[in-house]
Amino acid sequence: MILKEPAADTSANLEYPACPLCESDRREFPFRLAEPYRVARCIECGLHYLYPRFIESAMQEVYRESSYYKGGACGYADTSYAAQEFALRATFKRLLRNLAKRGLTGVYFFEIRCGYG
Repeated sequence: MILKEPAADTSANLEYPACPLCESDRREFPFRLAEPYRVARCIECGLHYLYPRFIESAMQEVYRESSYYKGGACGYADTSYAAQEFALRATFKRLLRNLAKRGLTGVYFFEIRCGYG
């Protein structure tokens, strides 16, 4: 279920979803990202998810652009994963340490639609 929330400065390409796992609309926001994005935590089941997020057609539009896969402001870098292995391992070690500090380890972690996920 998708819940649209009115806001004067909200892009038409954003949606404000209920929990993708249990469809609850009860959430809290433990983490802020670049505006307007936040990480929502479902009060009912505990799932963390992006809020708001791009509507599917907006995501598909980004992925259809060849420049997305060449790097730049957004998208993939222009080198292979193998060439970046050392840097990626360091990045993900740092991510796991940050998750541990927030008590978010020791459970399953599922990441969807991530460039380097």
